[in-house]
Amino acid sequence: MAHAKKELKFFLVYLHGEQHQNTHEFCSTVLTHPEVINYINRNKLLFWACSINLPEGFRVSQALRENTYPFLALITLKDNRMTVVKKFEGRTTVERLLR
Repeated sequence: MAHAKKELKFFLVYLHGEQHQNTHEFCSTVLTHPEVINYINRNKLLFWACSINLPEGFRVSQALRENTYPFLALITLKDNRMTVVKKFEGRTTVERLLR
């Protein structure tokens, strides 16, 4: 997050809930979809992913207050602090993600 703040870039966080019923489908059909990957690259988003089963992932999940998985948060610098500007929680599609 410090790098995103310093470089004034959007920061896309993915929290991986391995046990959630929608996780596998999301990873295999949405997160790895060529259009999603191209969007991340084209817009030079910094992407960070972590399992919520790891201490760092758990801390981030507590800070972002997610309700369900899969979970993505788009974070940017606003008023000199990092702020979540968009969340995607639960089942989603490529089309919804790229709107």
